[in-house]
Amino acid sequence: MDGTLWEKVEQFLYQMHYEDTDRESHYESKAYLAALQNKKAREQSFQEAIKQLPERERHAVQEYLDAEERCVYEENQQAYVQGIADCIGILSGSGMLKTTKKAAEILAEMQAER
Repeated sequence: MDGTLWEKVEQFLYQMHYEDTDRESHYESKAYLAALQNKKAREQSFQEAIKQLPERERHAVQEYLDAEERCVYEENQQAYVQGIADCIGILSGSGMLKTTKKAAEILAEMQAER
């Protein structure tokens, strides 16, 4: 698939997910909000514990946390794109959305990339 298309999709998804959070359609589940609150409640004690580690261990923990954060971001992007693909599939499969040949090719490539 054309890399430019995916770059544009990624930019659009980033904006929708992280920047345009005031839109009416922005959704945050109760479970997500509870997990976020739980994380924030533990942040200070985590920071204090990290400060007590020797530099080498602190660096290793930070590298792991950076890798974890990147992985979570990519998982979210993947789930977001999959949700869009599923919606298109549902709408086109039900006949509510006429799928062009190009759109069908893009969806087929998405399936093949798995």
